[in-house]
Amino acid sequence: MFRAKDIIVLLVLKGYTIIILQSCFGDKFGIICKSFVKSQDTFVLILNKNILELLYIYTICAFVAGFLIAWLLRLATVLPLKKSNKSLAGYLESEKLRKETLLKENTGLHETKRILNETNEARLKALQQLATRQDEDILLLQKSNEETDALLEAGQPVIHSLKMQLIEAQNTIARYKAQFDKVSEKVTH
Repeated sequence: MFRAKDIIVLLVLKGYTIIILQSCFGDKFGIICKSFVKSQDTFVLILNKNILELLYIYTICAFVAGFLIAWLLRLATVLPLKKSNKSLAGYLESEKLRKETLLKENTGLHETKRILNETNEARLKALQQLATRQDEDILLLQKSNEETDALLEAGQPVIHSLKMQLIEAQNTIARYKAQFDKVSEKVTH
């Protein structure tokens, strides 16, 4: 027969489970004893301690298996997220490097543009100064030529006419030379 210290009683009352544990450290039984006592809404399950040990083992195994399954499911959902996160981090890093490269190129281009503008402005100022000096020189030459013309015309009219033809020839040569320079500039650019 069963002694009180060798059994566990599982009592179920109207859908609620109540487990009553009693001492399990008595004699070991070689057989599994199941005894159901049924009443209206209550039944009692009497188990010996071998069953209790098996229940502990199965419960622990079920808990460990459930934990492993949950861990594997979580791992299966986290790994794609980690890969996606790593991919996005790499993409972000490449975009940052690209932005830095473009920023450096942009800065270099602005610096080059600034230097070109400064050199062009310096050239323009030099050319304007040269043009004003040439205008002044032309005015002085015209004045000198007019004075020389007046003296030559008064004293030697033949030399004066030859000099006028020489000036016209020089002017024609200068015009042709200027036209040639313009054409050669267009060809080189």
